[in-house]
Parts: sequence; structure tokens; C-alpha cells
Amino acid sequence: PPRRSDLDRELRGQGIANTLAGLLGGLPVAGGVVRGSANVRAGATGRASTVLHGVWVLLAAGLLITVFEWIPLAALAALVMVVGVQMVSFAHIRNVHRHREFPVYAATVAGVVAFG
Repeated sequence: PPRRSDLDRELRGQGIANTLAGLLGGLPVAGGVVRGSANVRAGATGRASTVLHGVWVLLAAGLLITVFEWIPLAALAALVMVVGVQMVSFAHIRNVHRHREFPVYAATVAGVVAFG
């Protein structure tokens, strides 16, 4: 059977990458969310799906760069918003106040709203 992903390891790696990107003036790293959402919707279960996703992104970026330049930024922003809303579990939000993670959840929401 395929090995399950270590979500803590992935989160640590993304945190380190974002810290280094911030210190070096780079862009934030957020590929895990997009990759995970795409793979879940496609029914992927193994690590090979992550590699294949990266290959598809690399091919698309290399071959379709001129097409991407024609897409308005507002359309890309709308796409990001739609994907973000689809990933939200409103049932989880209703139940989060019963758990000890609520302060962390509330601080995260407040930070995103306050600082973007």
C-alpha cells in the first residue's frame, strides 16, 4: 500500500520555505494547498501524483506562457477565491469552538483579515 503523507512534515517544510522566501524577498510558497486540492479532486492517493502534478505545472508554464500573459489578473484572483471557498468546510467551522484549537483558528482568521 502507498505510504501516507506526513502532514506535519509538509507543514514544517512549507513554513521553512515561507520564512526563507520572506527573508530573501521572495514570494510565499503555497503549492501544497493547490496540489492537494487538485489531487483529492482527481482521486489521487500516492506520492507519484505529487510528482506528476509538478510535471504538469512545469509543462504548462513552459508551453503556455504566452497564453497565460493574456489572462487578466482579476480573473486569476477570482479563480483563487473560488478554489479557496471550495476548500472551506463550513461544518468544521461550526464545530471548531468545541475544541482546544479554537484560539489558534481565531488567531489565524484574525491575522489573515488584518494583514492579508
